[in-house]
Amino acid sequence: MRFKFTFLFLLLSSQINANNNEYIIEGVDELGQEVNQKIKVENKNGKILYQGDILVSGVNIRDVFDISPMAIVKPSNYRWRNGDDSIAYFRFNGLDFRQRQAVYHAMSVIERSSGVRFKESQSEKDIIEIVKSGDSECYSQVGKVGGIQELGLGNGCFTGSIIIHELLHALGFWHEQSRSDRDNHILIHWDNIREEKKHNFNKQVGGNLGNYDYKSIMHYSNNSWAIDKTKPTITAISDPNLILGSNSLSSTDISTLQNMYGVTPKLRASSGQCGGNYDLYWSMPKQGGYHEYYAEIYLDNEFYRDSDFRFGETSIKIYSNSSVKVRLCESVQGYCGTFSNTVYLPRDTSDDCDRGPRD
Repeated sequence: MRFKFTFLFLLLSSQINANNNEYIIEGVDELGQEVNQKIKVENKNGKILYQGDILVSGVNIRDVFDISPMAIVKPSNYRWRNGDDSIAYFRFNGLDFRQRQAVYHAMSVIERSSGVRFKESQSEKDIIEIVKSGDSECYSQVGKVGGIQELGLGNGCFTGSIIIHELLHALGFWHEQSRSDRDNHILIHWDNIREEKKHNFNKQVGGNLGNYDYKSIMHYSNNSWAIDKTKPTITAISDPNLILGSNSLSSTDISTLQNMYGVTPKLRASSGQCGGNYDLYWSMPKQGGYHEYYAEIYLDNEFYRDSDFRFGETSIKIYSNSSVKVRLCESVQGYCGTFSNTVYLPRDTSDDCDRGPRD
C-alpha cells in the first residue's frame, strides 16, 4: 500500500495511493526547506508501524508527522497538559496483575524525574489505552493525539526499559538516532541490516533539539535489526566501541522531560522566628538546570507571590493557619510544573519557636 501526503508548512492534507507500504511526504517543512521523503512503514498483524514501534494505523497521519522540531519531541499542543498540571490519563486492557505492576513501576520512574503524573481513568476522553498486544510487538503513538490512543505491550515487552521507551513515545519523544544530524555522530552499517528493516533507520526531516545523546533510552542499540548479531548496525563516529542506548533514562532524557513537563518539587518548612514566620525549602531539579526555573508560592490554594530566589529557599510570614505549596516554572517559555506536596503552617504566637521542620 502506498500513501501520499503533502506538507504545507506542517502536514495539512493526504491522498492514498496503492501498494509498497510507504508514505510519501513532499512540500515545504516548517523551516522553509523543500521536503521529498519516502517514509517506509511495516504491517505487523494489522498494525501499521513506523520505525519499528511507532503506531501509524488508526491515527490521523498529521498527528504522526506533525513534529517541531521533527527529530526529538512534538510541539506543545501534543503534550499532556491539563490546566496547571501535566497528567497523562491511562487505562489497561488485557494486562494481568504482574504486567500492570511493571507498567506502574515504569511510570513511577518517569514521575520521579519530571512533573508528569500518570492517572488511571475509565472516563477521560483523551487517554492512553495500554493493551496486551500480539507476539512480541511493542508500540505506541507519539504525543497526545486525542481520543483513545493505543500503547501495545506484547510478550517480551514487560521490561522496565521497554515500557519507559514506549511511555516516552506517548509523552512526545521520537527516536534519537532518527535525528536529521545523526550522520555527524553515528555510522549506519547498512550491509548488516535486514532488508525489510532498513526503513527503521530513516532520518527525520527538520530541525533538532539539544545535543545528540548516545545514551538516550530512545536510542537504538548497537546491533538493532542486525543480520549478524555479533556485528553492529550502528557505531559512534567518535568511539566505535561506545555502547549506544540505555536501559534507564539518561541525564538528557530527564532534562528533555523537565523542559517539556516541568518538575515536581518536594517542599518542607521550618520556623525561624515566632509569630508566623517560616523558612521554606524545596527541591530543585538535578538535571535541566535549576537556574532556568523560578518558584510560584501558593497559600490556601491562592497565588501568593513568586519566589525571589531560584535556589530552593525563601521566607514567608503568615497571619492565620495556612497551607502552602509551590510549583516550579520555566523562566524562558513560562510553563509550570506540577505542584509540590502541601505543607500546613499554624499561626503560632507563643514564645516557643523550636518547632523543627514540617513537611
